[in-house]
Amino acid sequence: MFPIQEREEVMDYTELKKLMSEQKVEMTAAERIKAYNEGKEVDHIPYTLQAPDPAMADIFGFTTSQFAKDFEVKSEVIRRRKEEFGLDSFNVGLGLRTIGVALGSKLGVPEHGIDYIEHHVLQDYADFDKLEVTDPYKNPVLAPILESAKRLKERFPDVSMTTSVAGPISTAIAVRPVEKVLRDTRKNPEMLHKLLDLTVVCSLKWFEAFYHEFGSVGTNFSDPVTCMDVISKKQFDEFSLPYIKKLIDGTEKIMGSRPGAHICGKTSPI
Repeated sequence: MFPIQEREEVMDYTELKKLMSEQKVEMTAAERIKAYNEGKEVDHIPYTLQAPDPAMADIFGFTTSQFAKDFEVKSEVIRRRKEEFGLDSFNVGLGLRTIGVALGSKLGVPEHGIDYIEHHVLQDYADFDKLEVTDPYKNPVLAPILESAKRLKERFPDVSMTTSVAGPISTAIAVRPVEKVLRDTRKNPEMLHKLLDLTVVCSLKWFEAFYHEFGSVGTNFSDPVTCMDVISKKQFDEFSLPYIKKLIDGTEKIMGSRPGAHICGKTSPI
């Protein structure tokens, strides 16, 4: 027979809210996540919202286009994220299509909504050798993003800054149409491997530049196209996993820590 235990007292919303209001913030976001990852005591558990800054910009009344082009809008979003949601960190990274555009694809940017590729630069692998590894300091797409990161860090010196890239396959479909990439897994695997390798090299070049400017920062990558709704487990093992590993290992070598990863869609088989 089990001993009878007294029922634990459960706080109601008002009591919990009062307790939270009395919680003192004693660490910066960077200090908190570093201590937490090392298993040390923190003032509170680190948290964030799974909401990219363009989505936050929309909440605050700005358009996608305004956020993409206006430094003051970006600054306002960062300020209000912290003020209204307690998010004392921000990300200056590369979107799902940024490296594709840096390599020559054409981007469509609506006033409201998600950007998209209007024209892929690599329609035919005969043009593959024309693609050059992107230099974040010289590339006309990447250099302004790096410069924006410098300005934002100057404006918010006490706010933790992170950076990010897209995963290998998700980057590849910003260079070459997705239907052709999927066909390549059967018809032209050799060239697809070369394309995927190029995407990783370009991503690591971005992390290298960021490290050179800001030292070790938190990193992550998003790879929605590598989910099982788009490719099979067999395709993942051959065309995605080796390059994800290369990206993770390369990031750890540069930054001293591994990146976070986010894959939208079905992932249970992997």
